[in-house]
Amino acid sequence: MNPPSETNNQKYTILIVDDEPYVLESVALLLERFGCNVVTSGHPPEALRKLQSNRFDVVLTDIKMLGMSGIELLEQIRTFD
Repeated sequence: MNPPSETNNQKYTILIVDDEPYVLESVALLLERFGCNVVTSGHPPEALRKLQSNRFDVVLTDIKMLGMSGIELLEQIRTFD
């Protein structure tokens, strides 16, 4: 799969949250190939800290994670963003 040709200079900043390191790495590499700025987190509490101090265009999260589900994470994100 080839990245699309650039029609504008806008780069999206995406936070990926997943407790499996190989998923984080492979999805991050793919999105970076398409020109996105990518930040990763392997733990929902860490992701919340990153969200409170940075601005992201998209949060891409796993649903089933230890300690906090992706749905619970999204519910907490909605309380401040």
